[in-house]
Amino acid sequence: MTARTDERRTTRVRRCQRVASGIRHPPATIICPMTSASQPDTSCYCGGRFSRIGPSFRSQWGIVRIVSCTCCGVSRASDVPTVEVLHQLYAGASVYRPPTSGAFAEQKKRFSSMPDELARFGFRTGRVLDVGCNAGYALSAFEDAGWQTTGIEANLAVASTAATLIEGEIHHDLSALGTDRRFEVVLLSHVLEHILEPRDFLRKLVSYLVPRGLIVVLVPNYGSLVIRYGLGGRWSGFIPVQHIWYFTNNTLKKLLGFEGFSTSWIGTTEFLSFQSSSVIKSVLKSPVVIAQHLLPLQGGELRGIFRLERKPLP
Repeated sequence: MTARTDERRTTRVRRCQRVASGIRHPPATIICPMTSASQPDTSCYCGGRFSRIGPSFRSQWGIVRIVSCTCCGVSRASDVPTVEVLHQLYAGASVYRPPTSGAFAEQKKRFSSMPDELARFGFRTGRVLDVGCNAGYALSAFEDAGWQTTGIEANLAVASTAATLIEGEIHHDLSALGTDRRFEVVLLSHVLEHILEPRDFLRKLVSYLVPRGLIVVLVPNYGSLVIRYGLGGRWSGFIPVQHIWYFTNNTLKKLLGFEGFSTSWIGTTEFLSFQSSSVIKSVLKSPVVIAQHLLPLQGGELRGIFRLERKPLP
């Protein structure tokens, strides 16, 4: 064993000992990437505190440091951008660009079975609101199934693309809907992890749902041990600045429960995404699919269907 290997092992052991002993670490901070200014930020949306330091991951986009709430257990990035930084990020072309026709068709396939899945919960057709609809992948799949569609997309270039591909309305902000619109289903596909104040955001969406309406949430699955400790920083879910919240099965259900939703169904997709139909990729995919069934809730994407049951908690 080399000295460097021994040193790394010793570091890991000490880290485990610190966690086990319950030592409190310095609080998380909000850091503005534009000014490098920081200030303590220890409050969680549940009323608890972020005082438990989790692991750090070196992703291809930079280092992601995780902190966890000692009350509800939710994990969050320790370095949180300001509202202004997020607005500049999502309004520009650095993150989202209009897709090619091939990319659109490929992304649409991910949502092709969703209308049938919702039929099991009482909605075969109806009105769906896709918040953060991107170029309209999911909306196109819903329209094929006979649904009335409305999308919200902040990025003007991508929203313009969606407007040419979708029969329904595309708006840039929820305020454009007014106060009288209601929907049977609200879809949040990889949106919630980007939101600074998720409880306030969900509370807004409640006002657009019919009684006992459904909200469908897709987020990266931080609860997957295979993803977290197998792939580590190679997982595409670790994105500094953009991804603020890192949800597990339990913390996602708790968040929706705060706002009056019960969990109708929750599950995950496969560990990895194989978009090729080649024989080699099919062979590689087989053990992954088998492992997914043997190890529930270990896939890379967490999907949940939640029904509005009561008024949100204060």
